[in-house]
Amino acid sequence: MLSIGETQINYSSIKQEISQPKWNETFYFFINTIETEIFVCKILNEKDDSVLGTIEIPITQLIQEDDLILEKRFEMISNNPILSGTIPKVFLKLRLKVRFLSLINYLINATFFN
Repeated sequence: MLSIGETQINYSSIKQEISQPKWNETFYFFINTIETEIFVCKILNEKDDSVLGTIEIPITQLIQEDDLILEKRFEMISNNPILSGTIPKVFLKLRLKVRFLSLINYLINATFFN
């Protein structure tokens, strides 16, 4: 599950019984306030929708990157006993694009890998 704020939520496809899934999917979000928005990536257990791990990236971190692209592996934060002490890393590529509509809006393009 990928989200920015409470209203912009996208779900990736489900990868069943794969220890190192690859999603290679792209999602789009509108950013209203760069200073306060946080990109959240949650890995959910397919069976019960429990959260296996979470990654939170402030959009302000993204605007500090060259070409407004952040591309790296992030450690998940997890208290889920299913992971039994392991801390998986998820590779994310985030790209910020500025688009002009009636007001200035920011569009984030998130490509989700593992």
